[in-house]
Amino acid sequence: MFTGDVIDGAEAARIGLANRLLPAEGFEAAVHDFAVKLAKGPPLVMRRIKRAVYASLDGDLDAALDREAEGQLQLLGSADFVEGVSAFLQKRDPVFGGK
Repeated sequence: MFTGDVIDGAEAARIGLANRLLPAEGFEAAVHDFAVKLAKGPPLVMRRIKRAVYASLDGDLDAALDREAEGQLQLLGSADFVEGVSAFLQKRDPVFGGK
């Protein structure tokens, strides 16, 4: 960002700017599969993760850890948590309702 240098995907992955490198062939299918995976995830958890990430931009580590612990305690009481555990024990895909 500081230099404006253009880097390729391999370099982006090497320096941690990207977390995976995909070939052009099959790229759209891989992106679609990833989006579907995210969409099937627990909405309450996704929301809490986004809040924690954004809040951590202006805070310190202790505050971030406190927010994470608070969030986990709140999510343990959700219907989605029960659904996730039930689905795991029953070896099936979970169906999250955002509650």
